[in-house]
Amino acid sequence: MLKDKALNICLLLFGLFPLIPGKLKGLPVIILIITSFLFFLKKKKKRFDVIGFCIFSSLYIISFLSIFYTSSYYFPWDKIETTLSLFIIPLSFFLIGEIDFIKIDRAIFHRTFIYSTGILTLLCLIYYAQNNLFDNFPFKVNSFRALITKIPFVNDHPIYVSLFLGIALLLCIDFYKGSSRTEKRFIFFAGILNLVHMFLLSSKGVIIGFTLAIIVYVLVANKSFMARILVSFTIVLFVIGSILLFPNLERRFREFVKKTTYTELRMQNSSSIRLAIFKCTIEKIKEKPLFGYGWGKGNIILKECYKTRSEQLLSLGSNSHNQFLGYYLDGGIFAFGVLVFFLIYLFKHAIANKDNMFLAILVLFVFILNIENILVRQSGVILFIFIMLFYRFTKKNAKDNLINQ
Repeated sequence: MLKDKALNICLLLFGLFPLIPGKLKGLPVIILIITSFLFFLKKKKKRFDVIGFCIFSSLYIISFLSIFYTSSYYFPWDKIETTLSLFIIPLSFFLIGEIDFIKIDRAIFHRTFIYSTGILTLLCLIYYAQNNLFDNFPFKVNSFRALITKIPFVNDHPIYVSLFLGIALLLCIDFYKGSSRTEKRFIFFAGILNLVHMFLLSSKGVIIGFTLAIIVYVLVANKSFMARILVSFTIVLFVIGSILLFPNLERRFREFVKKTTYTELRMQNSSSIRLAIFKCTIEKIKEKPLFGYGWGKGNIILKECYKTRSEQLLSLGSNSHNQFLGYYLDGGIFAFGVLVFFLIYLFKHAIANKDNMFLAILVLFVFILNIENILVRQSGVILFIFIMLFYRFTKKNAKDNLINQ
């Protein structure tokens, strides 16, 4: 049917998201909203789940409302535009309606995302080699992290590229089981490349979040207690071994156990910088714990604290580097509560439907939300809200969807 083909094209575009250049990241969102309006206009019975839409667009709505209930009346137009996907993508899904996702096979998105991320890794590895980053061992991790932002068409922050890789690796584990022998080889090859690339980029938060996500997946997917323990223990040993194999990655993780990380502000120590940012954020939250400062004002307020800590910290002008604290800073306890409720709602849905992959992806995202404001850049916000809606509206496979209707 034409409807199915149109939806499949939308899923393909979101599957290609890692390969889409930064300036065109919004293209899949535009195609999706156009498709959704066409779906809605052709429906004989035009039903729209207002409550469901309000729940899934709440992250955008509460941020916008904070402009008024905090009396800031400051309109951060860049944020309003960049995060508009938090409103448009839920609107698109609810215009289409859950009934039209009955036959949608998750494999379409899974396969495309795995392959596109594999291609992204290949292109990056070639570019690294051309720039002589593999000539000396141990590798200089910061060189890979710096170069990823300059690669043509990629030029994204290493944490977002690492997030693509982490999600693709989780999908590889789930998608591998039902694939043909030939496709399993491609998936295995793409998985190995993506894993190596993730370690080269050395985003500590993604590596830890990915490890936790796999362990959660193993714990809920295996019925045998011994299997759970052995596999989880093997995963932890593998990750620790991989960290030790990459000396500069080991250096980044070593920051966690250094006393100076927690007692001094060291600009060459990313963990020390984050800790200083967290302290400033909490300090400012305590000054306005109920309503916050208003959407976009939080970052401005943080700079006042940075002035008292370090000129170098001020020059960075960093946001809160924690999405929960970021929402609290801008919208107070109301915005913070909405974000927590939003995630709890999704966790309950994943657990109730025994959707192990969705649960694992949620664990990864929640951990990243604790160390990065991923809902302020298109690379993070579009992928996050799309995946949340995609797994909420679809089930583990098309056959399950049909049976449960």
